Amino acid sequence: MIINIDAFRKSENIIHQQMDRMNSGRAIDLIQEVAPVAIIDEPQSVDNTPKAKEAISWLNPLFTLRYSATHREKLNTVYRLTPVDAYQQGLVKQISVSSIAAMDDFNQPYIRLVEVDNSNGYKARVELDVKLKSGKLSRTVKTVGNGGDLFLVSGEREMYRGWQITDIDCMPGFEKIELSGAHTLMLGQAMGNVPDIEIRRGQIRKTIEIHLDKELRLLKEGIKVLSLFFID
Repeated sequence: MIINIDAFRKSENIIHQQMDRMNSGRAIDLIQEVAPVAIIDEPQSVDNTPKAKEAISWLNPLFTLRYSATHREKLNTVYRLTPVDAYQQGLVKQISVSSIAAMDDFNQPYIRLVEVDNSNGYKARVELDVKLKSGKLSRTVKTVGNGGDLFLVSGEREMYRGWQITDIDCMPGFEKIELSGAHTLMLGQAMGNVPDIEIRRGQIRKTIEIHLDKELRLLKEGIKVLSLFFID
């Protein structure tokens, strides 16, 4: 029997009602007497609430099998088919993986305000891309006073030439620094860096683009395209 959970999850469903043609019996009673094997497809969207779990128990199943590639709750795993297994067994035509990430771009000035303090003169802790003595670049937190020259603090990196801290505000709730009299960074804010939300948007955009492109190419061959969006 193939049935949707919405057909038996409520007491007012027909399956729970007494019927004359069943000698005033209920369909649910007959199902319970059989003690069926319940097979749940995509359980993360079926038995994901206490009410849904209770409804499934009304079937009095001998045991329950749950099939999904994205289980929310893993119970007594019997078999696991990985994407690699599926490919090696010829169950899928091809697996391809694409990724998008923001790499450290040392050709752009990066500045992040980590902390401000006025306990012993106004100072700010800022994160910069600093040139080390070895010549390598490292994202490092430095303490800089009011008027501090970020060109010198960064190990004389050209991208920071002309960047100075011209004001430091330590007022609670309004902590910020002013850079070269023209740019303001609030506490925790960064410039010259790609926010995580933009990376996510890029991932979603690329996933949709690749998916639709593959559908156009493979639909005529009867090949179904599946795309997964994964956040690390």
